[in-house]
Amino acid sequence: MLKPSFPVQKGNVVYRKPYLTTDGNCGFRAIALLLGFGEECWSLVRKRLDQEIVSHVTPYDRLFTGHIKEVRDSLMISGLGVQPMDKWLSIPDMGYVIATTYNIILVTFGMTFSMTFFPMRGSHSGSTKNDRICCIGFVNGNHWVPMKDGFPMPDIAPGWKQYHTNEATSWAIAYIDRLQHWGYLLDRLSRVTQNPPTELVDANVFR
Repeated sequence: MLKPSFPVQKGNVVYRKPYLTTDGNCGFRAIALLLGFGEECWSLVRKRLDQEIVSHVTPYDRLFTGHIKEVRDSLMISGLGVQPMDKWLSIPDMGYVIATTYNIILVTFGMTFSMTFFPMRGSHSGSTKNDRICCIGFVNGNHWVPMKDGFPMPDIAPGWKQYHTNEATSWAIAYIDRLQHWGYLLDRLSRVTQNPPTELVDANVFR
């Protein structure tokens, strides 16, 4: 049974396809599936992410503050079987690379790392209509699952705030309402937690 590891109620957010193969590649499988490649293309996602880092090594070296080799090593595998923990999709490091490589918005939900990743470079088109938002959730403490859209966006990943290009700021501006709504939900949840109601809480308070 999949046990969510999320800090707040997410309203209508549900798993898109929770039963991805649990072989240490599940995070990359989830990304491949959400991008429309099919989960079996997970190895191609690994390869493409490494190519992105190599092609822009200077900005990624600044972003990863001296551990770029470890990040690249986590993408390198010796076979297509079960992968050890150091080969799993790691957040926040991979979040920056995924969003930038595929020019998407990546949202991750987990007990300690719910965050939003925008592309590190390139400007937003000015319209959110054609944006691709991919969301993955961390469950059972060891498994990534793809999730559906329709949620407030968690805070922006700290590395993006520090190292994104000036033109990339337009991504955050385009989604300011959804980012602010997340803070509103956390505030409401905090108040409910501090002052538990004597009656059942309407679930719509978190939507």
